Order: sequence, then structure tokens, then C-alpha cells
Amino acid sequence: MPKKTISVTRPYTLEKYMKTQTKLKISDNVLEDLIHTLDDLVTKITKTSEKFAGKEKRKTIMPQDLEKSIEEILRKGPLTVDELLQKIEPLTIVELSQLAKKIKKRADELLKPSQKRTK
Repeated sequence: MPKKTISVTRPYTLEKYMKTQTKLKISDNVLEDLIHTLDDLVTKITKTSEKFAGKEKRKTIMPQDLEKSIEEILRKGPLTVDELLQKIEPLTIVELSQLAKKIKKRADELLKPSQKRTK
């Protein structure tokens, strides 16, 4: 008999919550997919929080660890150059070439002197 996996929520609870946010019906497939996504997200946040607690030589995940983890994982701001390089690492040489052309074009646009001159 397969082991029952632990999840952060149950379909009924999630559906009940989602129905407070919308009048639309919610497909069972949506519930399953969202539960898997939430499980993955909570796992990533937990592991990242653990890393931050470990850096401080603590054996307890504290609110500041959680805040840093959420910021790191869900950040909506721009990436740092190092983070961007990690993301493009798996690209092929052709894709890198295309990316380089687009970056050069964008840099040229930004560096071009303003066409508007005050008289």
C-alpha cells in the first residue's frame, strides 16, 4: 500500500477558500494542480528558511528567515547580474547570440543621446 503524502492543504479546504474569492466553478484539476504548486512553494520556502537559520547557527526557523525566503523566492523586482547569469547558463550558443544582440540593441537605445533639444 503506497504511503499517504502530506500536503499543505486539502482539496475541500482550498475549494472553499477559492469560492470566497470567485463566483466561478472550480475544476478538480485546478485544485490538484494548485495543491501541488502550493506544496512545492511551501517546500522551497521551508528549505530556504532553513538555509537562512543555518547561516545564523540557529536550529529554529524565525520570522526573519521566513521573510527573507519569501522575498528571495517570490521577488518581483529585477534580478541581480549574478542571478541573471545563473538563469541564462542553460541556453544554447544560438540562444545566447540572440540574447546578446537584444541586449546590445537595448543598451544602444539607453545610451543614445536624447533627440529632444530645448531651444
